Amino acid sequence: MPAIIRMGGPSTRSWGAPGSAGTKLVSVSGHVRRPGNYEVELGTPSREIIFAMAAGRRWAAPVNALVPGGS
Repeated sequence: MPAIIRMGGPSTRSWGAPGSAGTKLVSVSGHVRRPGNYEVELGTPSREIIFAMAAGRRWAAPVNALVPGGS
């Protein structure tokens, strides 16, 4: 909300994927270096969330599973 109030609705609608404007909150947990909650633009690939934001895997083992969830 603060960004929408500060920048205005039309400006913040430019964030996200075509047809899905805006952002969403995602939670990352498990064996990553920086688990936490992140606000990402809609359409952000899981790879970017895990490796760029959460700093990748804690160990060199491959990713065995990814469980996307939601309401």
